[in-house]
Order: sequence, then structure tokens, then C-alpha cells
Amino acid sequence: MPTHVALLRGINVGGVKVPMAELRAAATECGHDEVATYIQSGNLVFTPAPGGAGAPAALATALRSALDARLGIDVPFVVRDRDAFAAELDANPFGEPQDGRLLHAMLRDGPVTEAELETIERAREKARAAGSRDEVALAGTTLYVSTPDGYGRSVLAQALTLGGRDGRLSRSS
Repeated sequence: MPTHVALLRGINVGGVKVPMAELRAAATECGHDEVATYIQSGNLVFTPAPGGAGAPAALATALRSALDARLGIDVPFVVRDRDAFAAELDANPFGEPQDGRLLHAMLRDGPVTEAELETIERAREKARAAGSRDEVALAGTTLYVSTPDGYGRSVLAQALTLGGRDGRLSRSS
């Protein structure tokens, strides 16, 4: 059974296309077992190479390098082991949604910077000014976004993903 999840953000929805077969091949080339992807999302589950579990950050770096070597695409990965991933999902401050499509967790590979906190606050203010019911909360390295009227119409989600200096909040997935 896979023991880790690797997440890529912003692929296959804009200009960066990563075929899931190539993503699986990159993970397999790193020596990982039980590699599987979920639809065209960039979500990958795997069991680290025997004797090579290492820290999630090291696994993320290796996967990033392998994908770059295969496709010439440098995309950041966020990696969590099963327990850490489950704990982050359980830490959701909004409770269990009636519709899972309306609650989102942006997992990050490090703490939020002061500039990113300002981006989050600007996004929150923009959503409120538009009369949105959307909410955002930060817990540890995970940003939780509640979009009761749908993610596709969310002023908050758009402001968060487009509000950072590089076009999105950096270092998240």
C-alpha cells in the first residue's frame, strides 16, 4: 500500500502539461514502488524506494529533478507521508463539508512568509468586498479554503492563486 503522497500544483490546467504516465515514470525512476496517479491532477501516491524513504523534502527534490530530467519541466513537489497527510486533512478548521468539492487544502513545503500572509489578507478582503461567503484559514503549513458557492466562481480562490508575485502563492500544492 502506498505510504506517501506527492502533489504538484498548477499543472494540466494552464500552460504546464505533465502527462501522468511521465509523472509515474519519473517516480519509478527514483526507485519508488506502488506508484499511482489520480486523474490528470498531478497527485501521486507511492512507496519510497527501499532504504530510501528519507525526509519528505528530499523525496520532493528527487522527484522534481527526475521530472525535470524527463520532460524539461521544473515543477515543485510537496511530499507528505500518509500520517502527516492525514493529520493535515484532519486539522481542517471548517469541519466536514457537505460537498467535498467546496473545501480545499493547499499544502505547502514550508511556512508562510510575511509577504504571503499579506497576499492572503488582500485576497480575503477582495472576497469580502465582492460579497463572497468564501473563507480562508492557515494551520501550520496548510492553507484551507472554503468555497461554499464553488471553487470555479470563487473570488477568494482566484485571488489566492493569482495574487502572489509569481502568479500564485509560492511553495504550495
